[in-house]
Amino acid sequence: MMTEIEFAEDVQTICKRPKMYSPNGTFFEIYCFLDGFGIGVMEKRCSHSAFTPFRNWLAEANERGHKFPISLHKFRDQFSSDEKALTEFASLFRKYVRFEERKG
Repeated sequence: MMTEIEFAEDVQTICKRPKMYSPNGTFFEIYCFLDGFGIGVMEKRCSHSAFTPFRNWLAEANERGHKFPISLHKFRDQFSSDEKALTEFASLFRKYVRFEERKG
């Protein structure tokens, strides 16, 4: 089992070199890979996805309310490439984990 901080470190590593972990290294391939990996290894269990709490936090941070998490397609479309989307995804996930850690 791994903590959210440890998982965030893996998210960062995988997002830096996505083609090492999936055939094409696309945003959606890596998201799915990380989601499955996270469900299997995280100490903190989620009901739907390893990223549900993160996506809810992201929606609240963007004043959308936690009942309407940001669409992955809308998130990806904000960036000119999968590489940029993955970099931002990893950065935001790390920010979320730090926020949760401080909240305690």
